[in-house]
Amino acid sequence: MAYYILATKDDETAPWAPQFGAHDRELVQAERQDYRDHFHPAKWLKIITATCARRNACQAAINKLNGKE
Repeated sequence: MAYYILATKDDETAPWAPQFGAHDRELVQAERQDYRDHFHPAKWLKIITATCARRNACQAAINKLNGKE
């Protein structure tokens, strides 16, 4: 089952970090929109998919985004 994670950055050089996750992509998209509504640049927001909600799978997805795989 897919698990969607909203990953964010605080600035251009910051690493990606998980901020919100759910099995419902629309819920994660709504959270992303809330960040946009509060002036967070779109380029510092990504929705990524992990294969499940286990912590190690989520961290692996973030590590891949940060080029640490």
